[in-house]
Amino acid sequence: SFRIDDGPIPVRYTRWQSASPDGARLAFTAAGRVYVMDLPGGAPRRLTTDDAHFEYAPSWSPDGRTVAYTTVGQSGLGHVMAAAVAGGAPRQVSREIGEYAHTTWSPDGREILAVRGSGATVRHRSMAHNPWYDAVVFPAAGGVGERIVRIEGATLPTRTQFARPTFGPDGRIYF
Repeated sequence: SFRIDDGPIPVRYTRWQSASPDGARLAFTAAGRVYVMDLPGGAPRRLTTDDAHFEYAPSWSPDGRTVAYTTVGQSGLGHVMAAAVAGGAPRQVSREIGEYAHTTWSPDGREILAVRGSGATVRHRSMAHNPWYDAVVFPAAGGVGERIVRIEGATLPTRTQFARPTFGPDGRIYF
């Protein structure tokens, strides 16, 4: 037998890196949790406290005070969330549970855009197996999301990709 250490683990791979608007900080996901750190070389600090959900796809608000991200639980579904960088409890942005990813803020900070899959993870597949994705816009303060467009999986270059919509400089949504 052997002992499994439950202390800190060295992280050698991060995902969903997102620089703050002023370039002074970085948000990223490591080991299923969202962290922020000062650049260059600051110590990573966990942004959230929820240990029941996997967290990913962080993005900074235009003012650099808040990070939006998505969660997923054991069901394969989760929410769009937002957390103040200064601290405090994260808040749920989306009302409906869903298969969300890739958050991004509108230039004015009033809306959060995310992609919502058709539910492949609930069917024991990966999110890349969704036949379609919806681009959904939420009020940044929270509420019901509005589907802007359905992106058919057949329009993506490969079945292993999924949509990543974003706001353009003119306020339009591109994907």
